[in-house]
Amino acid sequence: MRRVLRNAVILCLVLVIALGTLPASAAGPQAVLKPASLKVNLADGYTLKLNASVTPAAASQEVKWKTSSEKYATVDQNGLVTFKRIGTVTISAKAIEGGTWANCKITIKDTLRPTKMILSAASKTLLLGTQYTLTAELLPAGTVGSVTYACSKAAVASVDPDGTIHAKAEGECEIRVRSTRNPSLHKTMKLKVTRYLSPSKLLITPEDKKMNVGDTLQLQAVPVPDTASDEVIWQSSNRQIATVTEDGLVTAHAAGSVRIRATSKAKKKVATVRTIKVSDPYAITSVTIPGGDQYLCTGEMKALSVKVKPATAYQNVTWESSDPSAVSVSDTGVITANRDGVSLITATGANGVTKGSITVTAYTATGVTIAPEHTTPNTESAISANLKKIDDVRLSAYQELDRLVAAGRLTAQEAAARRNILISAFADAAFPWYTEQKVKYWNKHGAFFKTDRVYYGVPYTQGKGGDNPGSKRRFNIAKLLSGGHFVKSGDIYRAVNKTGKMTDVTYCGSDCSAFVSMCIWGTKSSYSYMKSGAILHSTIYSTIDKADLKPGDLLVKNGHVVLFLYYTGEAKHQMMIVEQGGGSEPNTVAIRLRNTSYYNVYKARRRRSFQQ
Repeated sequence: MRRVLRNAVILCLVLVIALGTLPASAAGPQAVLKPASLKVNLADGYTLKLNASVTPAAASQEVKWKTSSEKYATVDQNGLVTFKRIGTVTISAKAIEGGTWANCKITIKDTLRPTKMILSAASKTLLLGTQYTLTAELLPAGTVGSVTYACSKAAVASVDPDGTIHAKAEGECEIRVRSTRNPSLHKTMKLKVTRYLSPSKLLITPEDKKMNVGDTLQLQAVPVPDTASDEVIWQSSNRQIATVTEDGLVTAHAAGSVRIRATSKAKKKVATVRTIKVSDPYAITSVTIPGGDQYLCTGEMKALSVKVKPATAYQNVTWESSDPSAVSVSDTGVITANRDGVSLITATGANGVTKGSITVTAYTATGVTIAPEHTTPNTESAISANLKKIDDVRLSAYQELDRLVAAGRLTAQEAAARRNILISAFADAAFPWYTEQKVKYWNKHGAFFKTDRVYYGVPYTQGKGGDNPGSKRRFNIAKLLSGGHFVKSGDIYRAVNKTGKMTDVTYCGSDCSAFVSMCIWGTKSSYSYMKSGAILHSTIYSTIDKADLKPGDLLVKNGHVVLFLYYTGEAKHQMMIVEQGGGSEPNTVAIRLRNTSYYNVYKARRRRSFQQ
């Protein structure tokens, strides 16, 4: 028996070995399906033809097909796959004569498949017999937007294919909306059908809240929802101010504030109120004198205007001056400056109560014609007297600005900006200082600052570096002190004579163009680097007529620039200017009285942002 079993085992091994050595074709036909995996998009279609071949080629090429899940896709015996939904499915092919199944794994997606639905209403109440069209927005945009509608209770309501709902009987139901492209995407709107609808609130239209005496205004109460009853009761809180009819017509009778109330007849708790302000168009509410406080030179006249509000009120006013000897005013509002002084000019409305007033200052414009000294002895009296001269020139320049404002040739805003320029200029000019040892001027002409004199104004230098941001030419008083170039010594300043500070051409100060530019633009602007040639041609300035020069304007030529202060007389033969250096000793910020002809070769220029 053992021998028989042993022989059987040996025979089996021989057969296995023999079969393993047979050629591949001897194993039978085999279906081949390529590719082994696919990705399809239902946006491109719902069918796809697969092709399978059989090896060896001599074998029958007929195959049979199957799908792993008919829920996702079916396949006919010609290899035509029909997709039903997104997901993953395996389509297999097998030779009809035998062999194993060849597989193609297919991933199904759909870029036209919506993933979100928004209904035009989450809930709705309809009156019996009415209808409403429910719409559905499918997202993202570009997806297939068809939906189906269904009603949970056909006896209560019906719904058309386009979403139109018909209210058939009292009751509640649901309207169900489902995407045809993505059946798993659906939304529900709750519907209530009723015979009679009370408003949840009332709105009053139009939205007018102001009326004039004698006007009428038709109001309407709009219920929410708009299918609710619109029957209301109208009431006025003050029939002396305004009345309202049962149809909502309001008539204004007197100035004041009144509350118009609308109450729903269907539901007394639902009401709304419109507060209306009734005005008398002829009643004066305010009187103002445009332009604000005024400044006039003695002998100067100016016509004032007046604004009475509202425009429908009587516009005539009565003018009055608190001190006619200083400033008088005519019946038409023309003021005249008679002598130095201040007067309150008042315009009173036709009602005799409402008033507007301004302050008018009359002054004598006498521009100082004496320029201060550039250097004095180092005594308290000499220093004080010269600083007083500088201050007199400063006040004259300020007065000129006030005069131009009063004459209407300058706005108050521009006058304030020009005053800031003058403040910077006079700060550098009213700078008394001395040195304890001789210091050579920047120009190397053999001139020295002396130890027995007091100098006025920041010293002149062009330093080294030209217009480079690191140049030493852009120094004002604050920088001179913070840099240790000068120190306060009593009421004046002492130069610190160290190497690189107040020595030869490297001492710290500024030149003519740096001085003017810093006064106009400050120390942080790139414009404060400009030299006279650039100032002469730059578009940040405009060229003007010399006769129109105002405090803070410029006179410039290649090589030098000065700041104009004022003309000393109506003939404009002389002018007061302030400059840095100017080619004459002692080369500091100096105030000078010049004949106008001195500047014949100069151009008059003005900061372009100023009034032209």
